[in-house]
Amino acid sequence: MSSMENTKQRPGAVTTATVLQILTVVFAIITVVLSLKYNHTVEQAVRDELIKQGATPKDADTGSASAVGSGIGTAIGLAIPVFYAILGFLNLGGRNWSRIVTWVLSGLTLACSVLGLGATALLSNMGGGGNSKIDVAKAVKAGMDAVPGWYSAYQLVSSIISIVIALAVIILLALPASNAFFRKRPPQAQLPPEAFQQ
Repeated sequence: MSSMENTKQRPGAVTTATVLQILTVVFAIITVVLSLKYNHTVEQAVRDELIKQGATPKDADTGSASAVGSGIGTAIGLAIPVFYAILGFLNLGGRNWSRIVTWVLSGLTLACSVLGLGATALLSNMGGGGNSKIDVAKAVKAGMDAVPGWYSAYQLVSSIISIVIALAVIILLALPASNAFFRKRPPQAQLPPEAFQQ
């Protein structure tokens, strides 16, 4: 029996899922770079708007808390997609545990992206709160106006693409051909070398 007969053929669905997982890393890197470039600009615009509306500089300042949050967000924003790509390469090898972890991570990505889009829609439609003299909608608009128009469009498109990729990866890894590829195979019986001697 040749070694070719012992190996499992990888279905195109698994390869496609891995390519999509790697594409996620590309989007993550672009998103992190853009966030690092524009986060301070947005924070400053929101701070200025809040002060203009009557907030004290101390109340309007996010300062170190924002820097820590931005640093943690950047680290997570890069670590998770890189881990996701590593899982993709492990999936190419037919490791079922990596497929399960990929499903979980894809499901979380799907949920977070949908919630993120919902939060964005909610914030953009938010009006000034009851008795507060602060108009949150104006502060959010000031932050959005501080960056180029394409940046907001990129964030929206990136979120939609994340949803589509996560859903596609879940489906591709659940297809019957993928299931067969990840199914554990019993070890092949091998004859000892003495059996071939005459």
